[in-house]
Amino acid sequence: MKILLLRSTVDRIGEAILEISPTADFVVLEDDASTTGDANGIEIIYWGIGVHTDRRAMTILESWNDPALRWVQGANAGYDHPIWHDLVDRGVTFTRAADIWVEPMAQYIHAWVLAWSQGVEGQIDRSRSHDWTQVAPDDVTGRTLGIIGFGGIGRPTAR
Repeated sequence: MKILLLRSTVDRIGEAILEISPTADFVVLEDDASTTGDANGIEIIYWGIGVHTDRRAMTILESWNDPALRWVQGANAGYDHPIWHDLVDRGVTFTRAADIWVEPMAQYIHAWVLAWSQGVEGQIDRSRSHDWTQVAPDDVTGRTLGIIGFGGIGRPTAR
């Protein structure tokens, strides 16, 4: 069984995968987007975290069309991008990391709400230019935050 994995994934869980499936053949996607191993006949892709916006994503997307592909494990929470539906329509099993990021995402949302209300970005810009002008922060106490969607991320954000 040939599996496309990120270098960081192989380093972190490669041995555990080999314990479960000793005949697994890894094609390793390196940080510079090159691959180690024969990339033909990939049956499983472990879509890792942080590859959505870099050159490694293009390498992974090239493997989508491999006729041997049977399963893609996504590290994302969502399933609304058409590319996932295209895979499922072709009979490729798609699994995702639903709910493992909900708490960190809720915290991330709250961090940005506070950063915006306190003018953090402007203060950083002013600090870089050695401008120490005081800016009054906005108080969010008693304010209302609108949440569009009450799914896996919306619920913990509201909580």
